[in-house]
Order: sequence, then structure tokens, then C-alpha cells
Amino acid sequence: MKGIERIRRNAAEAALTDWDQAVNLVHERYDRKHKLRVALEQDTPAGIKGSLDGLTLNIKYIREVANALHSNRIPEDIDYTLKTAENKLEHLAVLLGEARKLSSDLTAPDIDQTTLAERKKRLHRSGIRGMVKDSDALLDLHNIWDEAFALISGLCVRHEGLDGGLCQIADAIIEEINWVQERVFTVPGRGNPGTVSQIVHLAFPEWSIWALPLTANSLWNLAIRDKNATYGNISTDLLRSMLEVCSDNSKELEDSARMLWTDQSFQDCLADVFGVFSLGPAYACACICQHLALDPTNKNAEQRALAMFHVLSLEPDYQTIVEYLQRQWREIVPTPGTLNHKSWIEATFTFLNEEAFEFNAARWRELRGVLVPAMRAGQVDAIDCTNLQCRYLLSAAWKARVEIETEKPFEVSRTTNTDNDVNLTTVVKSFKTLSKRALDRHRPPSGTSW
Repeated sequence: MKGIERIRRNAAEAALTDWDQAVNLVHERYDRKHKLRVALEQDTPAGIKGSLDGLTLNIKYIREVANALHSNRIPEDIDYTLKTAENKLEHLAVLLGEARKLSSDLTAPDIDQTTLAERKKRLHRSGIRGMVKDSDALLDLHNIWDEAFALISGLCVRHEGLDGGLCQIADAIIEEINWVQERVFTVPGRGNPGTVSQIVHLAFPEWSIWALPLTANSLWNLAIRDKNATYGNISTDLLRSMLEVCSDNSKELEDSARMLWTDQSFQDCLADVFGVFSLGPAYACACICQHLALDPTNKNAEQRALAMFHVLSLEPDYQTIVEYLQRQWREIVPTPGTLNHKSWIEATFTFLNEEAFEFNAARWRELRGVLVPAMRAGQVDAIDCTNLQCRYLLSAAWKARVEIETEKPFEVSRTTNTDNDVNLTTVVKSFKTLSKRALDRHRPPSGTSW
């Protein structure tokens, strides 16, 4: 009997020790009502209340057994242990009652829907950025492959002479206007300027002398690209140089550059400024009549045309060609727009005056009176090509074309325009003859690359 009594007493003490730890735990977490929601319901036999009632019955049973064993004279040590357990249970009941009161005040946890939505957006953006970052390598590989394929294809076309010698003329024109002094190579194609190589694609399918001025646009895009960054990024090196030259309004330009400089539509306008500056009226004619006319609804087409009109108007001698181009353009885009970013266009022109190779208006006045009539008549044998640059020949060819079309405009309703076709063919042949002679005079010695 004593052994059984000892076992039961030890069990009771162990149980009380466990519940003493439970009481301490309740004390520790008592004030955390915003972090813990105690789900207690009044008069429910489940959960903590059920355990508490069960333990009360167990202690009551132990007291009854002890009374029976000791003839209602329980030893002091056992009685002390039982009273301690009963007191702790009473205290625990009080704590549980207070917990019930606290729990009745607690409602479902409030969720800030705005914060939750913003968090979801951040997670979404983070995921998208991760996807873009992970795909950069594949994207660059794809772009490099496309460029390499275009380069090889263009080289094959050029090597076989299918370009009609236009690439050599384009190389010479780029050499005449290439102020960045980087080796540039032209091939027939339809892609953008090279990123992993210094190549310029002649416009396809317009492989003719009339599209040659557009190489200036590609040269600008090569000059602004960031060679140390990812595919297609625009460098700020040229911007810094421009701000140094245009120091008078550099603060205004620098402020707007944060939004404009990396915009390709904005850079297209600056490229047109460079084209007119370096190639004169020929660039404006090619860009407006050959390039922009193909997609006049493009939102940037009107701005590009206005930029070229503005730069041409800075030279009084170009007034006639400006009026001609404006008439041609207004037949396609009847509603004139307002020139944006005028300060940038003028700043670019100022910068180019300091750094680049200008199409000299005085030299053009000297040459056009001789070149244009000779090209139209096909009588170019007497022309001296010793110091003749291809870009002036190109402007002469375009001036001859404008004169021909002004004298007898092309009629869209007719299937052919024989007189114009014959006259323009003569101009093209004259241009190619003069260009070949000019190139032969400046071609490097045998064994060196052109």
C-alpha cells in the first residue's frame, strides 16, 4: 500500500509540476492579446477548460483515496501537496476566466488591404525583374546572333557586287562625316546599326543612291551607343561633351536630359540634325521623301520633319529646297505640328559646329552650278574629281532629281513616267561615274584595307 501511495503521490507531484509550467506560460503570454487569439468559449468541455475540469476531478479522486487509505487522516505532506495543487488550480481558473474576457474583446485580425495590395504589387514587380534579368543572357545571345547573321549575309551580297558598288560609296561618305573617328563598315541589309560590330546597314530594299544619305542617321546611333553596357543602351558620353560645349544653357539641357536622352524617338531627331549638318539638303530629301514618307502616321515623323526644316532654315541659301520639301511633306501630312525640343536641336547644331565636319554651304554653291547640269546631261568627263567629296556629289544628284520632278512632276495615276525615268537614270549613271573616279583618287595603295 505504501508503494502504491508513493507512486500516486509522485504522479500527482509530476502533474502539478506540469501545470505549474503551464501557469507560468499563461503569465508570460497574458499581455499578448494582439499576437495570440485565445479561442475559449464559456461552458465548453473541450480544450483547456476540459483539461482543467479533468485535473480537478483527478485531484478530488486522489484526496478521496487518501482519506480512505488513512481513515480520513491524510498525512501533512500529502495534504500540503493536494492543497497546493487545489490552490494552483483555483488560480489557473481565475486566469482562464480573465483570458475569456480578453478573448471576448478580440475580433478577427484587421488586414490593411492597401498594404496587402502594395505588397502583392512589389512581389509581382520583383518577380518580373527577376524574369527579365534571367532572360538577359538569352536576349543578348539572340541579338548577337541576328547581327552576326545580318553581317555575314551583307558581306556576301557586297562581295558578289550585288549592291552595285553602293557600299564603297557609303564607306566614303561615312569617312567624310565620321567625327567620332571609329572604323565603320557598311553592308546591305535592313537591321539597326551594329552593337557588337561597327557596321551600318544600307536600307533594304531601297538599294539606290537616293538612300545613301541615311547612313548619317546610322552613324549617329553608333556614336551614342554604350559599348560597355547591355544591348541597345544609350551612352551619356556624347551628352557630357554636348553640355560642355553648350555651357550657357547646360543646366536647362541637363534637367531635361534625364527624361529625353535615352528616348530613341528623341535621338532620331538629333540624328536628323546631324544628317542635315553633315550632308546638307541631300539628307533632308532622302529622309523626308524616302524614309518618313513610308510611314507618315508615325507619331515622331512630324517632329523629325520639323527638325530638319528648322536646321535647313538656318542657312538662307537653302530656302528653295525647304519650300520644296515642305510642299512635299504637307501633301502627306496636311496638318502642321509644333516643333518640340527646339533648344536641344539648336544645342546639337552648336555642338556639331565645334566637333563635326560640316557640309560647307559656300563649297556647295561653288560646285552645284557645275555638277547639276553635267549630271542631268550625262556629260561628266570634264569634271575634276581631285578634291571632290562624295557627299557633294550626292547633294548634286538630289538637286538634279528635285529639278526634274519640279519641271515635270511624277503623276501617280500613270503607270509609267518615261521622261522622268530616263532623266533620273542619266543622273544616277553620272553620279556613279563621278563617285568611282573620286574613290579611285583616294583609294589606299594595294594591300591595305579601304
